[in-house]
Order: sequence, then structure tokens, then C-alpha cells
Amino acid sequence: SKFQKARDVLLAMNIPTFEMAGFEADDLIGTLAFQSTNNSELITNKKLSVINHKIIDEVIIVTGDRDILQLVNDTVKVYLPVKGLSEGKIFGSDEVVEKMGVAPSQIPDYKGLVADQSDNYKGVNGIGPKTAIKLIKEYGGFEEIYKNLNSIQKPIRDKLDADKNN
Repeated sequence: SKFQKARDVLLAMNIPTFEMAGFEADDLIGTLAFQSTNNSELITNKKLSVINHKIIDEVIIVTGDRDILQLVNDTVKVYLPVKGLSEGKIFGSDEVVEKMGVAPSQIPDYKGLVADQSDNYKGVNGIGPKTAIKLIKEYGGFEEIYKNLNSIQKPIRDKLDADKNN
């Protein structure tokens, strides 16, 4: 398979690969970025012994997957293509807020409100990006929005209540 050929090339170049059944690549990338910058535990691989044994000051994830922006923090940045593959930009926390309207850690709440078909989030019918950003800025996140449902204006409150399970 093409994947096996890629694995063989990477192994020949002594570049570690990571995969785990039942987990998406972005889950593994997030775990590796966290472990690398927090020294929480050593990263190991069957074919290679210890790969990381000291704290890394900064991780830059190169991807076209905007979902990874939720991983951005003081030590993790994301390099995303802006115009095709030829132009890209490094996103830190400020750049994520500028692009998405919410902090990196609030992206799951944002997607939970507006929907994201690629991640199978149904969202709240009738809640678009502007309303989601406004709610998140005012209340901080999903749980707080629903704790304060009674203080939210009626048309939006009704939508949130109707699609709470989504």
C-alpha cells in the first residue's frame, strides 16, 4: 500500500512514525505536542528507543487541518497554508483569535454551536459564527452558556434549548 511505502521510507530515514488503531492523526499529534512541551512522559516507539528526553521549547505543527488550531498555546503553534501550499502562516493564540473569533481552547465549544460536518458535530440549528462568538465571549463556553440559558434572549435561547443534545 501507499502508506506502507511511506512508512518504509520514513523508517529508512530514521524518522519516527506514530499510529494507533481507533485514534485520528490529530489526536496523536496533540498528544505528542503536549508530551513534547510538558515532559509529562517519555515518547517512545517500538522501532526506536526514547525519542524525546527533554522539554522542547516550541512545537510547530504543519497541517492543513484547521481543527488543530485548538491545540495552540504558549509552546504549540500551527503552520497553516493560507493560499494553496505556496503561502502559509504560523498561528499562535493571537492569530487564532483573529481568524476564528475565539481562543484556541474555545474552538470545540464554537464548533459545537455552529456545527462541523467533518467532525460530525450537528450544532445548534440557526446559530451561526457571529452568534456563537458573541455567546462564547459573553459566557466563556458551552457549559456556562447552558447554565445561563434563562438570561439569553428568547429566539436564541429557544434554538439552544431545542438542539441542546446536538
